Amino acid sequence: KDYAFAECNQLSMVHFQPNSELNTIGKYAFEKTGLKTITIPRHVKQICDSAFWLCSELEKVEFEQNSELQKIENDAFLSSSIKSLTIPSSMVELQEGWCQCTQQLVNINVIKNEKENIMYYNDIFLLGKSYPESDVFDILYFARRDIKTANIPPFIKIISSFAFEWCTQLKTIHIPDDSQLFYIGTYAFAHSTIESFSFPPHLTSMGSCSFAFCNKLHTIDMHPNSELKIIEEKAFYNSSIHNFTISPHLTTICENAFTCCMNLKHIEIPKDSQLNTIKKEGFFHSQIEDFTIPPGLTEINDRTFGSCFNLKKISLMPNTKLQTIGQFSFRSSPIESIEIPSNIMQLKEGWCWGAVNLR
Repeated sequence: KDYAFAECNQLSMVHFQPNSELNTIGKYAFEKTGLKTITIPRHVKQICDSAFWLCSELEKVEFEQNSELQKIENDAFLSSSIKSLTIPSSMVELQEGWCQCTQQLVNINVIKNEKENIMYYNDIFLLGKSYPESDVFDILYFARRDIKTANIPPFIKIISSFAFEWCTQLKTIHIPDDSQLFYIGTYAFAHSTIESFSFPPHLTSMGSCSFAFCNKLHTIDMHPNSELKIIEEKAFYNSSIHNFTISPHLTTICENAFTCCMNLKHIEIPKDSQLNTIKKEGFFHSQIEDFTIPPGLTEINDRTFGSCFNLKKISLMPNTKLQTIGQFSFRSSPIESIEIPSNIMQLKEGWCWGAVNLR
């Protein structure tokens, strides 16, 4: 049941009867308990939301042979101290955030049974399938947290949410040119120590906070034929990237995508850029020095360049469609020069507030 043993902080061990008929471990069932190890009965099909949240003594979770487990839900092991996990190969679904903040999880064991929906690849990656009936393991769910170098197989199409989160020994990611990767999930590399990353050609989007708080990440290489279309909110929040090249197919930069990038100085935008949307605070409190507005961008949104203390110049590409400059777009920036098209429709209140060097 939900909350069955929640906050029983003296509870260190649970024994289940042989042939237990238990089929679900409910939400927050063992939240904040003192559990150290637990073996889940074979008929359990589902581990619910936050079942082992903040279990600070938890080290090992195992499932009985012939386990019928199908699903581990969101945040099941959130902020627990789990070090070892044994699961059946027949399970179907690992929901977003199931492994969030599991910095010590380094031992994974997958018990093979009649169906193989997940596998432990090279004793490093936990892989799954987009379609259970497929033979291709194209989802990378999890990387052991003590990984130092990651070689992403070419058949991986999705790097799941939190897959490399808190990998604090990870420096290098190798992605082959023939990679099929098209999506990187939320917080996939957040808080990791990667130093560089090369976007493969077929990557089209990345989830929110995918590279947030990567304070060692200084280089992003964009494939010349990149198909990247959207950068979600806070994708590079508080990372250490120095430069970024906008791919021609990129249409949208979401809120706070580059906020607090304190080493980001230059954004390269190609002449054939399809960028049409930069949402609020897209480059807020970054160190960019200049920016060129591509032709299709219609609005500089609220606080887009606010507190950019090194920003000096905004230029326009020919045939600009810029219509609006939002509230506090250049708040407290030292901008000295901005080109404004004659057909602009709206300069919102406070658009240049605190831009004392603007003449």
